[in-house]
Amino acid sequence: MIKKENNLAVFKDYLWWKGPTAHSSPQAVYAFEKIVFGTDEPPEQLDADVARYEAMLEACGVPEPSRRKIFGETIATILGIPVRA
Repeated sequence: MIKKENNLAVFKDYLWWKGPTAHSSPQAVYAFEKIVFGTDEPPEQLDADVARYEAMLEACGVPEPSRRKIFGETIATILGIPVRA
């Protein structure tokens, strides 16, 4: 994301599909819901990493329910961890 920080909306070009269509599986999901937040930066960089993700998601118009999945709900579901509402 750092290399694209001046054009964060470009990620919409890569993650363009919106979910089930006439030509996709009924289980298809919004492309951004395939993302799971992660970083290999040291802990003191976490706030900056989250801010970069949030800026990209904002530039791409990603809705809040998808953002919750990116930042934890998806991986919690995969790992069988209950998600609090």
